[in-house]
Amino acid sequence: MESTPEFTRKAWLKQNTLLRSLSDSVLEAIATVLQIETLPANHPLALKDTPPPALYILYSGQIESDRTHPAGVTKATELLPGTVLYLKELLLDEPAPETTITLDECVLWTISRAEFLALSQQHPELSQTISRQLADELEQVSSQLAYERDRQTALRPYLVSRVKRGIVGSSRYAIRIRQDIKKAASDRRSVLVFGEPGLEKDNAVGLIHFGSRDRKEPLIKVNCNTLQPNGAELFGRAPGKPGLLDWIGRGTLLLNNLEDIPADLEERLVQLLDNGSYTPIGRDGEPTPKTRHCEARIMMTSERILSGLERCKLIGHTIKIPPLRVRKTDVANMLDYYLSLTSRARALPLPKVTPEALRRLQGYDFPGNSTELQT
Repeated sequence: MESTPEFTRKAWLKQNTLLRSLSDSVLEAIATVLQIETLPANHPLALKDTPPPALYILYSGQIESDRTHPAGVTKATELLPGTVLYLKELLLDEPAPETTITLDECVLWTISRAEFLALSQQHPELSQTISRQLADELEQVSSQLAYERDRQTALRPYLVSRVKRGIVGSSRYAIRIRQDIKKAASDRRSVLVFGEPGLEKDNAVGLIHFGSRDRKEPLIKVNCNTLQPNGAELFGRAPGKPGLLDWIGRGTLLLNNLEDIPADLEERLVQLLDNGSYTPIGRDGEPTPKTRHCEARIMMTSERILSGLERCKLIGHTIKIPPLRVRKTDVANMLDYYLSLTSRARALPLPKVTPEALRRLQGYDFPGNSTELQT
């Protein structure tokens, strides 16, 4: 890249970077000392926890930074032209918080560490700008913490933190259920898990959620027989209290026992599944509230497939959990599993099950399915 006049650099900095808040005299001083570097792809600018060697301003190309969060998750962020790198770290003498590399050939405007520190001594406005930025960041973090606190309070009564168990058994039915769960965990389409009572259908939903890429997002379970006829718990009120769909973000909403949902909510559910939108509950005599968009994934359990949903073809994955009476070969595995849990919990030796006792259990229909076997 050919050298550019200082006035052109100054105008570009003012138009495209966060340095626009600086005075013209400081921008001009920065533009005067900028050096132009062209770097190839996969070239590191700075490594995590090491002092940045320079101030970098990305003029063209793409850069990626990898930052490890306290939870141990590494998040890659793609940086675009106009990004200013290591301004705060140079002024506060801090190490680089992430490793930064070029994704393709990049043109960067740079100021060496020593030259930038000398510049900041001549122009205290640079340090004052960082102080204002830090105050803004602190205010933003405080706001985010307050929001997260309110969110946790709203979701806590419905939160599912873990699954009870995997799918126990080796029959063709158990194998098919595992395959269906794995398939449903690979995308974000809606899910219906149906079958008789006592089949722990909500546990299958948990396996889907915690086996997906959204496992760190919340999973909440709402029993449909507890919903108000207008669904205010889900949709919220406008103006007024937010609903669960407002709080959950990209998490998963489990509507448990869908056959118990109030009839007035079926149309709203169809709308939610169809286009991901919902309308908060408004006040009588006032204009209808604006429609909102929902990012949550919707999963449902039911004892049957609801004709309205089936007719609209709005369910992405339908998983049938067969009753225990057709899974005779899984009874032995389930029995061993439940006995081992009970033995460990009570610090007792694992009891022996005689062949005759097992045959009698396999000959029983278990109308309460796995829940009855467990008890």
